[in-house]
Amino acid sequence: MSKECFIENEDNASFKTVEIVPILSRTAGNLSANITLDVSVYRASLAFHGFHILNEELGDGNYGKVKLARQGGKDIAVKIINRDSMPNDLAEKFLGREIEILREVQHENIVHILRIFDYPRKVYIFMEFVDRGNLYDF
Repeated sequence: MSKECFIENEDNASFKTVEIVPILSRTAGNLSANITLDVSVYRASLAFHGFHILNEELGDGNYGKVKLARQGGKDIAVKIINRDSMPNDLAEKFLGREIEILREVQHENIVHILRIFDYPRKVYIFMEFVDRGNLYDF
């Protein structure tokens, strides 16, 4: 699923397509019980699509981390949400809502989402990298 949005920045103004890539299907809103994939398979799939996660951690939370990543030689950030570390009901309600909001919101003062990979055990949200510190520092 993708959504085309008009993006304007200092360098240029253009239409941008934000993609949500469901890699594996779900059954009746629940994850298929027989799907077990190693994280290295996820990383290989991300690399195939041109996204490379670096080791530098930018932040962390209860259910995931934010790491530095690279796409086409450009630094970007990736929010990695671990479904295994949260209760199923929270995962379904929280993640669905967050992904929907991120897909819809386009504003110059909000970090731009590049692509979302929704795997059974993890969600990878690739976004522009803003090197201005942590929101908690303000």
